[in-house]
Amino acid sequence: MLRRLSTAAVLAVAAAAAFAVPAAGDGRPPASVKVAGCSIDTSSALFVARMHQVTGSERMALRFKLLEKRDTGLHALKAPGLGRWRKSKPGVGTFAYKQAVKGLEAGSLYRAQVDFRWYDDQGVLVQTLRRRSPACRQFDLLPNLEAMPIASK
Repeated sequence: MLRRLSTAAVLAVAAAAAFAVPAAGDGRPPASVKVAGCSIDTSSALFVARMHQVTGSERMALRFKLLEKRDTGLHALKAPGLGRWRKSKPGVGTFAYKQAVKGLEAGSLYRAQVDFRWYDDQGVLVQTLRRRSPACRQFDLLPNLEAMPIASK
């Protein structure tokens, strides 16, 4: 079956450097990804990735990959807009990005895998991290059956 996945991406947050830049060990994870929406009715999912500056970083980048669970494990799917590096402006303290995916199949389970990168002011890679979102399960739509008592003699 040919699958027609489509995506939409929206820059969610780019907090200015005037906000506190988290230092190493401040308790916040440097990056995360979550499921912000999972709709069976529209066969879609909305994932949000967020990252904070780490010590020595000046710029951040992230990239989404959509994974589908199959019998043999998780497999990457291709869709327009996925796999592209999204970059922050220099000096932002927090960078977040929303990625919507439409055209998901009923009966499947999907996750977003996000690669995060931090660069210093010279463009040298400082740190990398990979995170996976919780699952977005597209349940099969089943008929709404109603049980009726059977009369006995």
